[in-house]
Amino acid sequence: MYFKTIFDSVNLYDGSVTLEFLYTRGEHEDSVRSSLNESIRNVISRYAQDVPEADRRTDLLTKMEIEGRVTISPLPEYGT
Repeated sequence: MYFKTIFDSVNLYDGSVTLEFLYTRGEHEDSVRSSLNESIRNVISRYAQDVPEADRRTDLLTKMEIEGRVTISPLPEYGT
């Protein structure tokens, strides 16, 4: 998995890295945000399953959300 190398190198579970995801505002903003949220959940859940058994972390996304280390925000307006 592409992200596994990155997540391992920054010690995603115990580290202080914040993942920030941006989306474009528009007509279908709610569905875009929902789709992005589902994709993020899938990537992080898959990562949690791929770590060695001794290091397996459950509910990694929830942990990161509680710690304020995952944000999903609209792109700022141009020029602001």
